[in-house]
Amino acid sequence: MTESKTIDKKLSQSAAFHSIRAEHTAFNILSARKWNPVHSPYYKDIISGKLRELDLSGRQIWCKEIKRHKLIARIHIYVEIKSASAFHILCAGETAQHSFGQNEYWPGYCDETKLKVQSTLDSFGISLSKSRDYLHELDKLIFPKSTMLTAPIRIQPMPAEQCYSAFRETDTNKEKDLDNSVLWRAISTLNSAINSAKSESINKLLSDFTLELEMCRRQKADLTQALNSIESYSRAIDFYIPLVLIESRLWSALNHEPEEIPWFRFVQNNTFGASGNWTDVINSKYLDTYLSALSKYLEETLSERDMTKL
Repeated sequence: MTESKTIDKKLSQSAAFHSIRAEHTAFNILSARKWNPVHSPYYKDIISGKLRELDLSGRQIWCKEIKRHKLIARIHIYVEIKSASAFHILCAGETAQHSFGQNEYWPGYCDETKLKVQSTLDSFGISLSKSRDYLHELDKLIFPKSTMLTAPIRIQPMPAEQCYSAFRETDTNKEKDLDNSVLWRAISTLNSAINSAKSESINKLLSDFTLELEMCRRQKADLTQALNSIESYSRAIDFYIPLVLIESRLWSALNHEPEEIPWFRFVQNNTFGASGNWTDVINSKYLDTYLSALSKYLEETLSERDMTKL
């Protein structure tokens, strides 16, 4: 066997080749389902400040015409792909996830955005009482009739038949602890990517708001005009659907005998029983089945609201 063929064989049997081929296959499935995927997008981790890689991302944009303006729903899919084919994921702890929770961004419901808007007003030397007046005016803009501006396009996640708050990762002989769990590391990466995207959205809003304030000051115009830039951002809402695509077989452990399942929704409950972050975990063989169900759900739900896909 020639050296070239030896290298070819070694590469074709390598974990790296298997990994990138799995990503490419998933990319093609996302593309066929009209998610406009990106292979290996990078994002900045907000804790370390370092660039991190996500396996895949995709996006759909839906629009609803409302009088003189449009409401925009941006639906993002973030995907981490893992092998761990020798392992099994056992699930229990039945729970429910009725909203996007932390996997959603809208300026009016983000405390960090509000605090940074307040801080920006402070940096322009605006008094506390005047600042409160501006924020009150902002609330009237983005909560007309005490209802969020994007209420007509706010949706729930696709229903999940299996929704669990606990999992165990095992090769049937030993169990991986959380720090070494392949699934947990993938979930952590997805949470980090979503937090980074939300942080970028906040920074972009603040950058435009600061620019508008500066222009109002130079033109000696009423600073409340700068609030229109935030109102413009508030006509859009972002939904994030985090997916872990894994070769491990998935099992429900609710009964005396394990039952194999194609996918489940993992919900992170805190010690008070509240939930925020969630991730859909899918056996690799069922990605297209999952995306087919997701597309049907989104098309039916959003079409009922007179929305069109851009």
